[in-house]
Amino acid sequence: MGRGFTWNIYTDDLGRPWGLQVDDDFAQIPTSGWSPAGVAAAFPFPRAWLPRRVIGIDSQGKRHTRRVGSNVCDLWTGLVGTFPVEATDQTTDTCVVIGRQAERLRPGP
Repeated sequence: MGRGFTWNIYTDDLGRPWGLQVDDDFAQIPTSGWSPAGVAAAFPFPRAWLPRRVIGIDSQGKRHTRRVGSNVCDLWTGLVGTFPVEATDQTTDTCVVIGRQAERLRPGP
């Protein structure tokens, strides 16, 4: 898998596409709802807004969160109940989803 962050499409709950930088490893997981297609045409996701995310617990009991690119992807809908995280020793651990946080968008002018 790649390293660093890449631009991907985040689709808000109203169906509007936004460009958002995402950890490249996580963006490549199909169940996370990210798409690199069309990023050049999308406006950047506004800084004051918060994208939706899932909350998980790893095997050591540590809490992790991951932003989710679409409200219809398997990780958000619950079809998939786990997501991978990289430990400090570069091994991969699995988090079990224990919650979800909806997106928060501020109203426009």
